[in-house]
Amino acid sequence: MKNQPNLSATRGNSLGIGIFKLLLNCGGYRVALPLAKVVTWFYAQFDRTARHAAGEYLKLRFPEDADHPHRLKKHFHRLIYELAKMLIVSY
Repeated sequence: MKNQPNLSATRGNSLGIGIFKLLLNCGGYRVALPLAKVVTWFYAQFDRTARHAAGEYLKLRFPEDADHPHRLKKHFHRLIYELAKMLIVSY
């Protein structure tokens, strides 16, 4: 398998952060959090490198789902969405 870079390394992080700051200033959490859910879903679906990096943690944290990649992907989405929420709320 070809070593693929993490998606966040190929995207404009400062642009994304700026968009979230604008949303927070204009619409507050009610606007920023739903967008964060969409963005984190995108990463959960398409960023194999990040998902793989979190894989061992997720298998240890959810051993009952270790043999179910689809369930682990859901746990990964929830994990990164909760991290995004913390960053948004702390801002």
